[in-house]
Amino acid sequence: MTRVLKHFIVLAQVVCFAILGWIKFPIGHFQNTFKINTSLLQENIELENCRLYSTLLSSNFVLNYPKSIGINEFGEISLSINKNQVPDSDFQRKRIDDNCEINLEVWIDTKDFQIFPPGRNYEIFNISPSQSFIFTFRSLITGIGTGRIWVFANIKSGDVPGLLRVPLLSLPLEVEIKTVFGISSKLIEVLCWLIIILSGIFWVCLKARNHANDIIIDHD
Repeated sequence: MTRVLKHFIVLAQVVCFAILGWIKFPIGHFQNTFKINTSLLQENIELENCRLYSTLLSSNFVLNYPKSIGINEFGEISLSINKNQVPDSDFQRKRIDDNCEINLEVWIDTKDFQIFPPGRNYEIFNISPSQSFIFTFRSLITGIGTGRIWVFANIKSGDVPGLLRVPLLSLPLEVEIKTVFGISSKLIEVLCWLIIILSGIFWVCLKARNHANDIIIDHD
């Protein structure tokens, strides 16, 4: 019976360590750089005096998010805008600010994740070297979760009447939702550590009892 228990304890610990290794294995991140395809923009957009608009069109959009997360766990999506044409002098900065205003609009369209902050998010496009949109997301399903990240520019300029709304990017989102037998990996991780600790304690107690029995036998 004792030998069977020892084998069972060893097997349980091996299985738990294997599961922990799978859960903790580096998941990696998706990271890619996108540029606006100006050939797809409306041909009738004429913003000759809006230097901010040309800066926007030449910018690099860097998307970063984890390739996988556990069910009901949280991950982070970041969309960074790195600008290639940034004015040097204060005079240029003031001129750019006076000519037009661009309000970036970003939202994530998905049924598989809960997004924070929800809905459409806005930020004034400025002449700093970079700026970012940060989202937190939580999985609502198992398997592969998908979505789409939309980026629009809302432009006010003296070159065009009213508010001009320009679609810039539509980026795919795809994240694997990791589970163990349909159970959250976080919960499985806690259970595995609990099994490892308790089995370790039981192993020590079993060894101590066997040692005590050996002493009694030798004494007899």
